[in-house]
Amino acid sequence: MQSCSGGRWYHAAYHIIPPEQLLCISLEKGPSDVRLDYTFKSRDNPQQMTEAGRVLENLTRIVPGGIVCFFPSYAYQQNVLQAWTKAGLFSRLERKKKIFYEPKQASDVEQVLADYSRCCKFSDKDSSSGQSQTGALLFSVVGGKMSEGINFADSLGRSVWYSCTQACTHSMDSWP
Repeated sequence: MQSCSGGRWYHAAYHIIPPEQLLCISLEKGPSDVRLDYTFKSRDNPQQMTEAGRVLENLTRIVPGGIVCFFPSYAYQQNVLQAWTKAGLFSRLERKKKIFYEPKQASDVEQVLADYSRCCKFSDKDSSSGQSQTGALLFSVVGGKMSEGINFADSLGRSVWYSCTQACTHSMDSWP
């Protein structure tokens, strides 16, 4: 886990991920220069949801393998995915990466993870083949079935993206 306190990031899982293999980035603005404000009051703003989708779309262009995307709730995940569909972002994400969802039934977790894993590993081996899809996206919920106890090592978790959670309110200008 990581947290922001006094403008500094603290990473408490050194036994899992060595600090030199971890890059934590908190974005203040998205690719369209829209300020990212994920307070509860602002997070349902369609402009905020669309800008978050643009951030993820940009990540899919540069991150091989798997990207795990966490949302604060199933309801919010649904709202965001609907906004992305309306804005045309979802279809662009689908063209770049195979999309998987945290299953409703715990008994389906193993199969979803196996399918997701296969897409991520295939991508790493064949990324130079010119394939339009290069890996996979896994949409999950913080505290859900796929957020604890699963090892998203190597190609399974090249990037972990937290949507719309306010981790730190300090300005990036004040960071060391």
